[in-house]
Amino acid sequence: MRFIGLLIFTLCSIQLVGQLPDFYSDYTERDVKKKTWFSEEAVHNEIEYPDEWNKYSAIFLTYHVSHEAIEDNKIYTAIVSSLTHIRVKLLDDAAVSKFSEFYYKMEPGIGNFGDKYIGIRVVKPNGSATKVSKSEAVEEEDGKMKLAIPDLEIGDILDYYIFDKSPSSGITNGTYVAADRFPVQDEYPIKNFEYIVTCDNNWEVQFTTGKNGYKINESIVKERGKKMLRFSVKESDIPAIESQIWQNPYLSAPYIKNYLKYSYKNMSYEKPSDTNILRKTSLEEEEIEDTYTRFYFPDAAARNEYNAFKKFLSKNNKENISKERKLEEYFKFIRHKFMNMHYVHDQFHNEGFREEKMELIMGHIRYGLQAMDIPYEILVVANKDIGHYEDMINVGETDYVIKINMKNDVYLYKPDPFTLFNHLPYRVEGANAFVVDAEGNDINVSRFQIPISKPENNKMNHVSTIDLDLDNHEKISVNTNIKLTGHQIENYPERLCNWQKMIWDENKKYGTKLWGHPDEYKRGDQIKFQQYQKDVKKDIKERLKKYANNHYDLEIKELKKASAKLKSGSKESQVLEIQFDFDLENMVKKVGPNYIVKIGQMVGGQVTPDHDEKRIYPICMDYPRMYNYQIEFKIPDGYEVDGLEELNNDIDNETGHFKSSAKVEENILKISFEKMYKHNYEPTENWEKMKAFLTPATKFNSKEIMLRKK
Repeated sequence: MRFIGLLIFTLCSIQLVGQLPDFYSDYTERDVKKKTWFSEEAVHNEIEYPDEWNKYSAIFLTYHVSHEAIEDNKIYTAIVSSLTHIRVKLLDDAAVSKFSEFYYKMEPGIGNFGDKYIGIRVVKPNGSATKVSKSEAVEEEDGKMKLAIPDLEIGDILDYYIFDKSPSSGITNGTYVAADRFPVQDEYPIKNFEYIVTCDNNWEVQFTTGKNGYKINESIVKERGKKMLRFSVKESDIPAIESQIWQNPYLSAPYIKNYLKYSYKNMSYEKPSDTNILRKTSLEEEEIEDTYTRFYFPDAAARNEYNAFKKFLSKNNKENISKERKLEEYFKFIRHKFMNMHYVHDQFHNEGFREEKMELIMGHIRYGLQAMDIPYEILVVANKDIGHYEDMINVGETDYVIKINMKNDVYLYKPDPFTLFNHLPYRVEGANAFVVDAEGNDINVSRFQIPISKPENNKMNHVSTIDLDLDNHEKISVNTNIKLTGHQIENYPERLCNWQKMIWDENKKYGTKLWGHPDEYKRGDQIKFQQYQKDVKKDIKERLKKYANNHYDLEIKELKKASAKLKSGSKESQVLEIQFDFDLENMVKKVGPNYIVKIGQMVGGQVTPDHDEKRIYPICMDYPRMYNYQIEFKIPDGYEVDGLEELNNDIDNETGHFKSSAKVEENILKISFEKMYKHNYEPTENWEKMKAFLTPATKFNSKEIMLRKK
């Protein structure tokens, strides 16, 4: 019996490591297992790594990704197949906890149907391996499957593969589709990294590892007599990124960016290294010109809305206002017509605002600019999530801003319902742009850098009044007023404000339908919409509480009062005002007749730089900004304050500043705390200068004062 068992094991082993099909498109799940778990390639089996890596929470022993794009001659269908194989060694409890839950989706990654195989196993230090059954996976609300990985321990290797095989109905002739886009370096080091793209002559590949990336190898391989072009990146001992604070890998670190396009019989592989069509690593000016020239010939269909706008001006006696004022009115008019007018309806039906609406608004803006004889230019940019503008490799990665040439230049970007006139999103601030300028029949492409806002424009102004009840010294009462301006506001109006009222007020201004307003209910929608309004108010209340908790980095059990309101001033100013009333516990400690108060916590959590970390890459922040806290603490009768000298700071350098002070006026302790980030980008060598003001600002959070009995 023992001999028979050994024979069966041997036969199974021979079968598992047998000949693999030439193409991924012919793989079964058994073949995927052979390729990953039972491969003879060292990259899939190696367990050695540098001793100094033991300081990390985990290590990627294997990080392998490969794509194959072919036209299957048997079924005359373009097929994209992808294999990901990851082996991660867990070195501490944090890693065990993090990887104890595995998430995945079952639909194919490219295309609408096909096969998808997922295999997960845990390899123990002694080499024994246990496959994890997917039968216990549960579906999450977002459609992902969550699978608990049992019996994980320090020293284990989590070894898994994900394989997609899909007829590429999503990749059409003449259109590039992103197959992959991800930074290579992460919080864990990588022992063996391999990325491969293989395609036949019906495909074009755009593949880059970035401005600071790895070498891409090109070769021709033959499979069953079919010539295939292969691009590959193979690296080992890739270090982890020590500092994750303000890190943008697409601006400074190696990354993978891979696009595929199916173009039937459009290439020859005679000399791949000399043929630009095979691999493009940068976007050509001609492609930008071809795409964005049309933006100087707006659709005549916009004429009707422009005529409606002129009637609006006449009705409101605004016909003779300046061109800049008229442009601002037109921006708001068109934004309302195509987005805000239906916004309540769209939110109720969970449709949100769509990209096509934003683009439609910009088309009408361009028509209005020409109708008002206002010159403009199109600035073609890559936002910060794409990387350097030199690293754009197709038009699909581009975005654009309209630069309007007036006495004071005006910039317009695709708006959401709450976007101010002449407001740029921070993701394009400071970006280098291609300028597509049309003069007569000539199109010129030049370079331009989009301006960067000043820190004073992006400000948080925070005023807190604090009362201490000596009869219940474990609790203090706090009243807080926060005013946000500039980029500090972005993303908050819809989350924290009564946005329905804001839209209804605009409906009244333009005489459009108040969809969902109590005066405009449709009988069938009335009950549903009333419940929806209750849900919105409940969500806003919960978000306000979460905002307060995150802001103070403290657990606030209950907000006694909370509100947020968006207030518009001039075209340059808009203020989001947030108010809180709440109680905080565990902020005061009685020591004999005296009290110690954790006053520093009233400025909330601060960025904590690690003094031991080595900064490798530049500091890439969203925008310049400043934070100002004014704290007024009512000193109880019969007490005086000790410890004020610990609250005074004054650090200022080219990267930013931190200033704080404390003084007593009558019975009020007044504390001022101000922190400024002067730029949105700092070179690596300025990290120590940033830490010079960030570190004392962080320490302020732990400062205490003593209320001493007189």
